[in-house]
Amino acid sequence: MPTETLVPLTAADRALLRRRAVFVVPLGVLLGLAVIGMLGGGVVELGTRIRVLFGVFFGAVLLFIVGVHAGSAFEREKRVRVGVVTGKRVGIIGAVLNSNTRNSPRYYLSLDGADEQVESWVYERVRTGQTVELHTTARLRNLFDVVVLADPAEPAALAAPESLDLAGIAHDEPLSGADREGLRSHAGCALVRRTGGGVVLGAFAWAALVVIWAVAREPGNSQLDLFILGPGGGFVALSVLFVLNLHTLSLLHDHRTGRKRVVTELVRDVVRSNTPLLSPTAVLSGMGLDGNYAWVQTRKRWVGVSPALADTLMAGSRVRVATGPRSGVVLAVDGEAVVPPRLFWLDYVCVAIVVAALGCLFGPAPEPPNVWPDAM
Repeated sequence: MPTETLVPLTAADRALLRRRAVFVVPLGVLLGLAVIGMLGGGVVELGTRIRVLFGVFFGAVLLFIVGVHAGSAFEREKRVRVGVVTGKRVGIIGAVLNSNTRNSPRYYLSLDGADEQVESWVYERVRTGQTVELHTTARLRNLFDVVVLADPAEPAALAAPESLDLAGIAHDEPLSGADREGLRSHAGCALVRRTGGGVVLGAFAWAALVVIWAVAREPGNSQLDLFILGPGGGFVALSVLFVLNLHTLSLLHDHRTGRKRVVTELVRDVVRSNTPLLSPTAVLSGMGLDGNYAWVQTRKRWVGVSPALADTLMAGSRVRVATGPRSGVVLAVDGEAVVPPRLFWLDYVCVAIVVAALGCLFGPAPEPPNVWPDAM
């Protein structure tokens, strides 16, 4: 369990708390005045009772936030909790009925096994395996500072220089069956999504070229008009499609060569979440609310791993990462294959739309109906 001591606030602590109060209090006053103005005359269509209830609720929340920061500036003692960050996780609370709904993420730290909800700036500042101090005001329990005492991921924290590990140097190895399956999945998804995106963006580029030419053209040059509207615009659209599919070509090249790049990397952080992560701090809500996801951060990348593998890793651990030599996609971590991407129903809908659009563009033109009466 983390140890907690009560010590006097230093001059630097009091200065930090005063700076936060100076920033929060005027901002809270301005926000409160704006809400009062909006409730007073901006939303007259709402009933008086509803406006009063909303004002009381919002005012109580605002007063609590402002009061905590203002009161913390006058405290004289702080609580210092010391412990090792044994876990980090991000999640959302409550069910989401609509996939387009996004709830605010909640950030949690596990300090020597004791979970605690923290703000995003605390979550981003520390990493798993670090020994940290959490500084909280004694009376209002306002967490205002985090100090890292030891970081096993830093080279200076290593006990002694390690011997040369030839297996840890970046080298190429033959692709396994799971690696080939992962490359095929990546290439298939990239081909579908980048081709669909290339068709859409290429059409926009073609249309933009036509509009620009219509504004800047010189009259009387019909041959150049036909070139811009035909082969010129088509070349621009195909160029956009080709550029977007350079990554697809890299994946196909890696599959054809049959080699993968393997390198040992140092783990900087391990994050657990009940939802997929768009980034180290962004949570995709609306799906996987009961899921169990784990991510490992190295100096070069974030990569998803299985929860079982994440339980064995911490900051300072070494993992072997296998990637495509040209594409750079992660194929395996410590010999465990990464879950390959899959096509969703929306991808198939986009494919159907693109195929239908191309069929309408390049298909034979229908013959016009015979509206004239037959000759008598």
